[in-house]
Amino acid sequence: MTIAAQTTTDRTNGKPPPGKPKTEHIAAHIFDALLAINPDPDVFELTVLMKGRGRDYTQKGYFNDRAALALAAAQHTLKPGSKAIYVNLQDIKPECLHRAHNKMLDGVPAVTAADVTRYRNFLIDGDRDGVKGISATEEERAKIRETILAIREFLVHELDWPDPRFEADSGNGYHDDWRLDLPATKENQDLIARCYKALNQKFGSDVLSIDASLADPNQLIKLYGTKCRKGDDTPERPHRFSKLLNTYETEPVTLEQLQALAALYVEPATDKKTGKQRTYWKAGAPEAVEAWAEGHGLTLGPRTADSHPQTGNGHKWRVDCLTCDGVHTDGAAIILNGSGYLKYRCHHNSCADKSEADALAKYPPPAARRKAQPSLSLDEILAKIAALGADTTLDDNARLQRLVDEIAGPVEQLDKAHHIAVELALVEHLKLSQKKAERFTAACRQRAKQAAKQTKADARQARQAKRPVSEKPAIDLADRQLSGVVADALAALVQRNERTPAEPLVYVRGGALTRIVRDESGAPGTQILSAGAVLHTLAEVADWVKISVDDDGNEFIKSEFPPLDVVRSVAAMGEWPGLPPLEGVVNAPTFAPDGTLHDKPGYNPVTRLFNASGLKLGNTTPAPEAIKWAKTLILEDLLGNFPFKDEASKAHAVGLLLLPFVRPMIDGPTPLHLIDSPTPGTGKGLLTSACALPATGRDVHSMAPGKDEDEWRKRLTSTLLLGGTHISIDNIREPLDSGVLASVLTQEYIEDRVLGSSQTVRLRVRTIWCANGNNITPSDEIARRSIWIRLDANTERPWERDGFKHQNLRTWALANRGQLVTAAVTLVRAWMAAGRPVWSGKNKGSYDAWSQVIGGILQTVEIPGFLANEAELFDTTVSDAEVLREFVAAWWNQYADSPVTSGELFKLASYPDHKPDDPLQAAQQTAEWHGLLDGVLGNGNQRSRQTRLGKLLGTSKDKVFGEYKIQKLSPSAGNPRWSLVNVGGERADQRSPHSQPAVPVVDDDYAKDMVNVGERYSPLDTRHARISPPTNHTEGENNNSTHATTAERSPTFTNTPVERSPHVHHHHDESEVVTWTL
Repeated sequence: MTIAAQTTTDRTNGKPPPGKPKTEHIAAHIFDALLAINPDPDVFELTVLMKGRGRDYTQKGYFNDRAALALAAAQHTLKPGSKAIYVNLQDIKPECLHRAHNKMLDGVPAVTAADVTRYRNFLIDGDRDGVKGISATEEERAKIRETILAIREFLVHELDWPDPRFEADSGNGYHDDWRLDLPATKENQDLIARCYKALNQKFGSDVLSIDASLADPNQLIKLYGTKCRKGDDTPERPHRFSKLLNTYETEPVTLEQLQALAALYVEPATDKKTGKQRTYWKAGAPEAVEAWAEGHGLTLGPRTADSHPQTGNGHKWRVDCLTCDGVHTDGAAIILNGSGYLKYRCHHNSCADKSEADALAKYPPPAARRKAQPSLSLDEILAKIAALGADTTLDDNARLQRLVDEIAGPVEQLDKAHHIAVELALVEHLKLSQKKAERFTAACRQRAKQAAKQTKADARQARQAKRPVSEKPAIDLADRQLSGVVADALAALVQRNERTPAEPLVYVRGGALTRIVRDESGAPGTQILSAGAVLHTLAEVADWVKISVDDDGNEFIKSEFPPLDVVRSVAAMGEWPGLPPLEGVVNAPTFAPDGTLHDKPGYNPVTRLFNASGLKLGNTTPAPEAIKWAKTLILEDLLGNFPFKDEASKAHAVGLLLLPFVRPMIDGPTPLHLIDSPTPGTGKGLLTSACALPATGRDVHSMAPGKDEDEWRKRLTSTLLLGGTHISIDNIREPLDSGVLASVLTQEYIEDRVLGSSQTVRLRVRTIWCANGNNITPSDEIARRSIWIRLDANTERPWERDGFKHQNLRTWALANRGQLVTAAVTLVRAWMAAGRPVWSGKNKGSYDAWSQVIGGILQTVEIPGFLANEAELFDTTVSDAEVLREFVAAWWNQYADSPVTSGELFKLASYPDHKPDDPLQAAQQTAEWHGLLDGVLGNGNQRSRQTRLGKLLGTSKDKVFGEYKIQKLSPSAGNPRWSLVNVGGERADQRSPHSQPAVPVVDDDYAKDMVNVGERYSPLDTRHARISPPTNHTEGENNNSTHATTAERSPTFTNTPVERSPHVHHHHDESEVVTWTL
């Protein structure tokens, strides 16, 4: 049975399209709804609630034919007796299909929790509170809709959840649903329940609540496309069709995202766990439950089978609600689980926080029988008292002593209800006063309590003495405060670490519990422990039990899982005494700050690093011949075929190779190693790998540049959390300018929120930074934090070069990694043997410790060029300040000190969105629009760039650029106005009023970068022209200016290299123009 593919659903008013059968239309909508709820289930459970003459009843069916289900639901919803139609929300076992195979029947068993296999949906259902059994008004529905949208905004934008899978109109409210993919375990059910409780705390009100019963894996939801009939159908509260409104392509919510939401739930002060002792009843047999119900006048439904994956097979009875005082009568059940304990559940939202404790408080179980019988019966005790009173050979003191010695013990064991008879016998036969008799029985009761406590204590002590010594301690959860259990859990973690000090199980990093993990390739890294990981770890390091001892000293031990409250408390301690701090994972030997070489695998408390390598070193004694060998191996074998532009670039490459071995000796930040070349294929990525492979044994973790500061922050934090030694920013195509990156390059610590979590970490930055690209143009602040490694093959197609010493350098480096590490350690030891002399030249700003160590090593082993290309690096920078100086100079040429708006300045700053088709109009537009700030204003549309120009002017208020100061004037007609003040001496009236506006020549370093991203700049492309012909210049000077737009930092197109000429020409206006030669 299928539904025609062309059948569509009108999701605006719930009415069928003209000319189509109503049943078919409804079935089509239901078909779409089933696809949204679960696109690929094994089987659906369909439940129809029908009105009966005496009591409502249900019909059920199980379907693996979605079309058959849709048609059956459509037919049933059109029946007047149909109240509501429901479908399962989560995956159920395919065997359920055989209960009613693609058909509806009476008396079919419902899905139980044991039938559910996976959670597939996290559905938000806002319920109106108040009178039940009636439809909602439109005003109530609007409030529910508003709350659902607020929840969506909170989850998506504050907790970084994905978009919902679908949104729906339930008839009396609204639903939002998120996709899940979790096994249907008790732990996940508890987690999801806490999520719903957290949302209810934040968004619930006196008139609206979030349905928390949806945490139950077998809970049903309204099937969209069917009609909901609650109460009478009135104009104010009509019966309505439920509808699927929208569906979205999205990802499942992760376990960590659920945990972040659940962590927001605050246990109320009156919760049973803290304010009221829970009541349990181990009924044992189903007959005991039925007798209890009969004794309280409760009507139970037929006894049915029930099963649970943890407690086994049990029994279940339907019952009217026991906890709501008559608000509703359906939806409740009593369960006797496989362990013999009575459980109670009501699926109505108003009873979501009710349990068997509330039911048993209202309908108490029968009193438990005492296990121990007294040594003497009441009659025997009374006879002994009478005989003691009749013995005339005893005086009063002797009689009382025998009373204590012979009768007190049996009275202690006697039920206290019989103590009155004992007191009467003492008064009658021993002639004691009533008060003394009462004191005697009270003392007996007190001694009985103390004896019971002592018996339990002795049993516990004996148990501890008999317990065999185990590597895993047992943590008793019975009758203990949370703080004591948490302390035991921490002690178990410390004890586990102490068993393997070289390889602890748990560390502390960034203010969070951390472990070392390996990916599928074996690469090590660090990982913050999620709540699930903490649960797993605690279960691994200790046995969790509840130990009880009865009055006779008999011990009962029940295995437990680590409680979630303990898991959360351990994860949130903030300080974990005894657990080792971890700064990262290395894969090679490292030198400690005192110069000690740590080359053994495992954790080192001095460096706070974990060495994941078992690499064996050769002889690292720094003899002269060993130093010569080490230099030859690194400079010629490893780096010999890289076309370094100068000695400085080669020296910096060696420094990059040595840095991971001495990083713990550098107390401070290290700079960014900027590796670039004029053309692709020169070997930038290979050089990064070649310098890192000796230390890492594998390729460097790489990341793409961020598109904005927020993306830079997220990517850098996520990468630093991995705990590796190197980070490479690959394939940089745009000017490298990021305040976040600049900050990370100079700060010792960063503090940020973990992506997809509310947890904040504080990480110590000990990373080795690399970046590569073609003709990278860093900003001033990035250049100040970088050292330059420039490659230049002087050929048009460098990737076609051959004649390399090692055809596959990466394979050679890995095969000879032991020798390369030995060479690096030898060079470091040569520096240490010389007394660890510091670099004698000028240190790089903000990187003194790095300069002294790396520069000192290179200087000691006579590798020249350290920091020798600093000035050339700064020649490559892109500076907004210089671009703004040119813009302001053009502004003065055009408007002098006249007031202008940002709209008038926009022609100088940028270009229009559309270029005319007419050549003359296009040429005129090119002459009028100059685009001097395109690299600053970005590549958005014209409105976006105009907005950014206004903001740029605002941040530049009262700043001086060249000889002109930007000032903000009072607005005119609501538009801000701006003007320039000449602070350099030239007056506005000195400029000829008839002269043409002269736009300054743009320096060559910016010509390329001012072109839109992704477009190759051509001097023939007038669409992005940046240069107007300067006035009063010679023809030769104009040619030099033109050459300045196609400079070295554009790709090389011939085998002849482009170089800067040392000659600098000055125009008549004293501006400096750099010329270029081939």
